[in-house]
Amino acid sequence: MFVPQDYQQGLTNRIFYVHVPVASISLAFFPLMAIAGTVFLVWRMKLADVVVKVAAPLGAWFTALALASGSIWGVDTWGTWWIWDGRLTSLLLQFFLLLGVVSLRTALEDSEGAARACALLSIVGCIN
Repeated sequence: MFVPQDYQQGLTNRIFYVHVPVASISLAFFPLMAIAGTVFLVWRMKLADVVVKVAAPLGAWFTALALASGSIWGVDTWGTWWIWDGRLTSLLLQFFLLLGVVSLRTALEDSEGAARACALLSIVGCIN
């Protein structure tokens, strides 16, 4: 596939073919986890807990890829790897919250308590 160079950014704009889908997918994980967490807290469906359990590490990976690909684009555009923009900072916060869900799941020995705590953190993370 041939993509012509952008007149302002040159070859740097090609990273958007990776960055935009990865960032869009990463933003979809917290609403999915919040819905599944709410279903688990209300109806105690084990499948909803499995969705939260599986979605958290996947969301963390996609968010890390979005942060990395955005930084690759940013170094050529802004001249620095990171700026404390609201969008970047909120995505970094989302990354830390997803890692928190994964860590909370592994730290608590009681599986029912871990499921409730992860569901609650998923809802709080989505609101945030």
